[in-house]
Amino acid sequence: MTSFDADRLYRLLSPALRRHCLRLAGNPTDAEDLVQDAFAALIRRGGPVAPEDAARMLATCARNAHVTRWRRERRRVPWADPDAPGRTDVAATVADRLELAAVTSAVQRLPERQRRALALAGGGCSSAEIGCEFGLEPNAVNQLLYRARAGVRAMTAA
Repeated sequence: MTSFDADRLYRLLSPALRRHCLRLAGNPTDAEDLVQDAFAALIRRGGPVAPEDAARMLATCARNAHVTRWRRERRRVPWADPDAPGRTDVAATVADRLELAAVTSAVQRLPERQRRALALAGGGCSSAEIGCEFGLEPNAVNQLLYRARAGVRAMTAA
């Protein structure tokens, strides 16, 4: 695609694409960014493009760019505000730390096999995967995990 073709397509298709992007994004600034992203993707593609195919391709590129931005924003973790309500409660923080220390101590006193099973389950392994590790059936792994959790509960309740 030559620069002349790209310029001609931009003048021809950008108003309709801008309206489409405004419906997607909800504000003019983001809509203009989506229009630019869509045209950049079409130009990067290269090759000749018919105007009727270009409109469809631009709409698809804009939608994909919008979804990518939405996913990126959704994954972004906001920074914790140190002065937020609940963050200044020292007593709650101390209680949480004491509870964490009690649970950690209880887990350390468990038999090695139960500790490893809890660690694997906490890491996202299924009962079948843990069973392969220990040479057990999934139901036996579930019993092992139940006993480990019950042991931690008993040690922290005392």
